[in-house]
Amino acid sequence: MSTFEFVFSLLSLLLGLSMAEVLGGVARTVEARGRAPVSWLNMLLAVLMIADIVSFWGAAWFMRDRVEFSYVVLIGSTLFASAYYVAAYLVFPRTVAPEREKDDHFYTVRGPVIGIMLAANLTQLGLFVRLLGWDYYWPEGLDILVKAAVVWLLMAACIFVRGPRLTLATMAVATSAYVAGLFG
Repeated sequence: MSTFEFVFSLLSLLLGLSMAEVLGGVARTVEARGRAPVSWLNMLLAVLMIADIVSFWGAAWFMRDRVEFSYVVLIGSTLFASAYYVAAYLVFPRTVAPEREKDDHFYTVRGPVIGIMLAANLTQLGLFVRLLGWDYYWPEGLDILVKAAVVWLLMAACIFVRGPRLTLATMAVATSAYVAGLFG
C-alpha cells in the first residue's frame, strides 16, 4: 500500500460519511415532503456541499504523487475531513417539524456550514501553493484562481445576504458557478 493509498483511505472514509450525511438529509426531506415544506435553500446548500466534497476527492487524487507520509499529513487530512463531516451533519435538520418555518434551519446553519467549506477551500489552496508553488498558478493557472475566487466570494455572500429572494438567488448562482466550475 502506498503512502497516498494509506492516507486516502481515511480521507475517503470521512468524506464518504459526509456525503452520506448530506444524502440522508435529502432523503429525509423527500420522505417528509407531504408533512413539511421543502426548503430549497437547504437543497441548494446540499448540492453545494456535494460539489465541494467531489472537488476535494478529485484534488486529493490530483495530489497523490506529491504527498509524502507524515503524521502532520495524516492528522491534517483527518481534521480537514472531520470538519467537513460536521458541516455535512448540519446541512439538514435532524427532525422534520411541520410547524417550523421551512428556511429557519438554513438561516441558522449557513454561517457555520459555508464557513467550514470556505476554510477548507482556502486550506486546500494553501496546500497546493506549498506543494506546487505559485508558478503552477502563474500565468497558465491564473484562470483557476480567478474562478475559485469568484465562487468563494459568492459563497461568502450567501452567509451575509438578507431577504428570502436574494438569498435564494445568491445560493442558486453560487451553487451553479461551483458545479459549472467542476466541468470546465
